[in-house]
Amino acid sequence: MCAAERERHSTAQHEAGHAVMAAILGVGLTRVSIEPVSGTQGQVTYAIPAWITKGHPPESAVRRWCEANIMSQMAGFIAEKHFLGRANHVGATADYAGTWEMANLISLSQREAELYLDALFERTATLMKKRVLRRAVSRIAEALLLESNLTRRQVQRIVQEVIA
Repeated sequence: MCAAERERHSTAQHEAGHAVMAAILGVGLTRVSIEPVSGTQGQVTYAIPAWITKGHPPESAVRRWCEANIMSQMAGFIAEKHFLGRANHVGATADYAGTWEMANLISLSQREAELYLDALFERTATLMKKRVLRRAVSRIAEALLLESNLTRRQVQRIVQEVIA
């Protein structure tokens, strides 16, 4: 496999990790893509719930949504690391920024945000070790390599088929 092809496969695994975690945690995603956009190799587009943008939802609901979003962002790095056998911190730079942004929204200090992210990373890594989720990541990655883009419905269908 040439370097460009290996990078495309790695990106597919990374984005598939995001998509699978978003699907199982109920974080709305609108699409997942392995087409390069704005300096990234791929991306997942998340839908922000209307209850967050319209009014003031209960704090516990915001915390649960932020937590699920953070875990989805972390899952890409973890899935790619599993595929490559090594960490790709450069490829996860935007994900790190997103997780810090979310953690700072719901934390009282930088130290709390750091500890919170550490705990969520461990939780995400534990979930991503489950064989069924690794199979779902592989199936989403395969679909991305064929199609380049998947919709929320396509991701949900694949994840439900694997988990069922």
